[in-house]
Amino acid sequence: METPPDQMETHLVPDPESGIIPAPEDELITQAEDKTEHIPFRPVESSEPFPPSQPETMSGTFPPQDMDFTPPMNTMPPVETPPFEPTPSSEYTPSSVTPMDSEPRKESSGTLKIVLIAFALILVGTLVGVLAANFLPSMSPLPSAPPPPASETPSDLTPTSDLQTVDSIDYNFTVQIPSSWQIVSAGEFPYLFQYQAPDESTFEILVQDLAAGTTLLEYLALQDQIALTAFEGKPSKNVISSTEITVNGIAGIEREEEFLAAGLTGRTIYIPGKTKIYSLSFVPGSTTIPVVSSQTYEAKQTIIDSFRLTGTEGTVSYTCPTTEFVDCLPDPSGVANPQCQPDFLSWAKANCPGFQGAAL
Repeated sequence: METPPDQMETHLVPDPESGIIPAPEDELITQAEDKTEHIPFRPVESSEPFPPSQPETMSGTFPPQDMDFTPPMNTMPPVETPPFEPTPSSEYTPSSVTPMDSEPRKESSGTLKIVLIAFALILVGTLVGVLAANFLPSMSPLPSAPPPPASETPSDLTPTSDLQTVDSIDYNFTVQIPSSWQIVSAGEFPYLFQYQAPDESTFEILVQDLAAGTTLLEYLALQDQIALTAFEGKPSKNVISSTEITVNGIAGIEREEEFLAAGLTGRTIYIPGKTKIYSLSFVPGSTTIPVVSSQTYEAKQTIIDSFRLTGTEGTVSYTCPTTEFVDCLPDPSGVANPQCQPDFLSWAKANCPGFQGAAL
């Protein structure tokens, strides 16, 4: 038996895409007139009984577990893409392709050639410079004349500002020595003045009496005789060489002597006064160092240039030359003429009638 249409129950079907059950048509809210027109709800008539309506407040998940709901599959037919038909502007035509210009390639090739040529020129220039520096004579300016050789006498090594003065009133002498030298003997032997240089070499001034009428050579001969048995009956020294020397107008003698008791070789300058003999000795601090390399002997010229006899010992008797001039040309033997000393020349000009001076 068919149910009349007016008595048939209306069932609401969930939306296939969103799964939301639309509200009945009589519960739709009327939209404002300026809004988009809504599509009226059309209920689907079905002869199957519809499950009881759900309460307004629902809990749990949707759709209910007892309801078999499977979202419909997308049954839309695939969209057919029309085949690509190129427009006249995109069609390929051989005439539309611009052939590659060969000029840039030619320009790049020319630039590479220039770079290679420049590199070759630099390489050749460097090679020529190296060959010139090694095989050609130097073009540097001529060297200046070499400085004159240093004087054998070390007087320049001891400037005046670095000197100390030794002045003895009792023994009538004065001399200057380097200020760095330290005194060794102090009052033990009043006639002995001994100083030590930083290299441990020593400089001594020994003052001894000279018998009246005794010459320097006679004095030295007597001392050599005493030295033969002075060291426990054996010789105390050995004379190696002897050379004449002048110290401020006074004729003296420099001897190289070996001191046998100490095993050292030194040099001594003997200077005669009126009543005394002054012995200036230079002794190295070690047997391995020659006396000429010692600091004391290097100051020899400074010492003899500053050595003066004072008081009664300073009165030296001079004899007038027999000629108007004194020959002061350098002697091949190296022995200086005592009459060429400034002190003698000054005295001779003042006391010798007709004397003119030194002949150089």
